[in-house]
Parts: sequence; C-alpha cells; structure tokens
Amino acid sequence: MRPVTLVLVSLVLAGTLAACGGSGHKPAATQSTTTSTMSAKQQVEAAWLAFFSSKTPPAKKAALLENGAKFAPVLKSMSSSPLAKNTKAKVSNVKVTGTTAQVTYTIYVGATPALKNQRGTAVEQNGQWKVSDASLCAILALQGSPPAACKQLSKQSS
Repeated sequence: MRPVTLVLVSLVLAGTLAACGGSGHKPAATQSTTTSTMSAKQQVEAAWLAFFSSKTPPAKKAALLENGAKFAPVLKSMSSSPLAKNTKAKVSNVKVTGTTAQVTYTIYVGATPALKNQRGTAVEQNGQWKVSDASLCAILALQGSPPAACKQLSKQSS
C-alpha cells in the first residue's frame, strides 16, 4: 500500500462522533415513529463511532463495514498507522430512510478539519447498521488508487 493511501485511510479510520439528541412533545403515533427514527440515528452514529475509532480492532471494523470481509486486509494494514492515534471524526447529520442513511461527517487531525462535511451512507443489514463499503471506497479514491475490493465493488454495481 502506498504511503499516501495509509495517510488518507488513517484519517478515515480513527475518531469520535458527536451524540445526537432531541426533545419535544409529539402525539403517540408520531412519537413511536420518531423514537424509532431517533434510535436508528443513534445506531448509525454508534456504528460510525466504532468504525472510525482507533481503539476498534480491525476485525471489529470489518464487522461494522458492509462487505467488511473483503476489506479486512486493508483495515488491518491501516490500523498500524501512527496518524490514526491523532484522528477523529464528528457526525453532524444523519438522515434515515428505510434501511439506508445519509451521514454528514468531518474528519479531524488533532483539532484541524482534514475532510470537512463529507457525505457517506450507512446501510442496515440483519438489524445492524454498518458503514457502507461505497463510503469507504469514496474516501480511499481520494488518494487515487483504491484497493481491489473497491474495484470489484464498482464492477458489481455497473
């Protein structure tokens, strides 16, 4: 893997996320839907938090990523980067629609935003929210040569 790849991927795979919250009074039927949506948003954020955390082992990251087994070697090689220890992510918005969610996030190196207001997606699979493989591949593509798993993904979607 090229050094640039390790740097960009390290920026992506370490971090923390902000918790979401909400309040207000709503009718019972609306409240149930809102509670379900809020729960899904929290689960999406939790998945992104764990995936981008430098404390999460590569095998767990693979479990939090759609088609994660295909990316296991990449995740393992990125976990040893020194930059991963000084990187964090913050989620600013999650919009859940069925079994997908649009996620807006920023990647920080220390206190400095490195990738501001990026858009990614999460997918629900078997009741678990995961970072979409397309989101990871989009970040990896920023360095110019995504891994073979991303190339295989783009062939499957065409």
